[in-house]
Amino acid sequence: GWAHLVTVSRQPAAVAAIKPEPDVDYETIEEGAWISDRPYCAVHRIATASAMKRQGLATYIMEHAARLAREKGLASLRIDTHTQNLPMQRFLESNGFVRCGVIRLHRTGEPRVAFEKIL
Repeated sequence: GWAHLVTVSRQPAAVAAIKPEPDVDYETIEEGAWISDRPYCAVHRIATASAMKRQGLATYIMEHAARLAREKGLASLRIDTHTQNLPMQRFLESNGFVRCGVIRLHRTGEPRVAFEKIL
């Protein structure tokens, strides 16, 4: 129930998981702190079809996630990405997200750069 698919001309163009509830991976943050301790919406696994890159679909997904979160009375969006994924980190910062620290994936312990955006 968290997958959201964006289609263009009835073709899959982008996808994301939008989870309007607490995420176990975000319980602990290192090297920083979350901006808010209020309820949030987690966004995961944003992907855009190669042929559809640079057409604003990731921004559209984030705007959609923000609308869903606001409808549910949530205060912010949280997202994480690989430490090496500099394009995604730049995208998040250019879309109003603040780098908050490092989280570790619950099941693997892998570090990820964590971001939050107050709505």
